[in-house]
Amino acid sequence: MESEELVKTLKLAVIAAFIIAFAVAIFYLVYGFFFMWQGILWGIMTVFLVILVFLLLVLVLYLWIKTIWLKKALEKYKSKINEIKSEE
Repeated sequence: MESEELVKTLKLAVIAAFIIAFAVAIFYLVYGFFFMWQGILWGIMTVFLVILVFLLLVLVLYLWIKTIWLKKALEKYKSKINEIKSEE
């Protein structure tokens, strides 16, 4: 009689251990997927920021070149204005 109760208790303990292990495994998978998705999102964010920095660098370079061209054009027109003033 005592051995039957011991077997029932043992079965109950084994079933409870499996249920707890299953719940822990599910939480572990969710936790792992959370970090996996977080890593993927950090990768996407890093690529996005690198592209943004590249575009801003191109914009700065374009504006710098345009400023140099405008300075050259300004000097050319200043010299033309001085020539016209000197002719009059």
